[in-house]
Amino acid sequence: MINDILFISFFSIDDEAGCDNTFTKSPGIVNSPNYPSNYPSGVDCGTLIVAPSGQIVRLTILDFQLEPDFNADCSSNWDTLSIYDADAIDEEALIGVFCGNTINGYFESTGSRMYIVFKSDGTVTRRGYQASFVFQDGKKYCVLQLTILKIKP
Repeated sequence: MINDILFISFFSIDDEAGCDNTFTKSPGIVNSPNYPSNYPSGVDCGTLIVAPSGQIVRLTILDFQLEPDFNADCSSNWDTLSIYDADAIDEEALIGVFCGNTINGYFESTGSRMYIVFKSDGTVTRRGYQASFVFQDGKKYCVLQLTILKIKP
């Protein structure tokens, strides 16, 4: 027996979403300025996503098209999307820097906050990016310490 399931989700999309905003409600959408039209030159936007305590942020990339970089690590710093497992720019919490057309499907924070920085240089622009996010219960970790003693008879 096959059951058809229809899942409908409604998101509000703000034209400025993704530029110096803080999101505290889930689910949601974040995108580059002007998306799906080309983003402007010289953009430097920070977006903070804050889940309730005990929950994590799961960010899913829906569309991604930035200026390509000749360096696979996006080190030319042309147009980039940086994702941090933190509430601000913190190089120790950097999940990754992305450019061009290649990016993983989703990212999860370890805590309740994720910070996204989108930057574009002064030349080539593209469509940009769009991502959805949801809050999920935090991962539960269990630490087990086992000590084995050998007892001589």
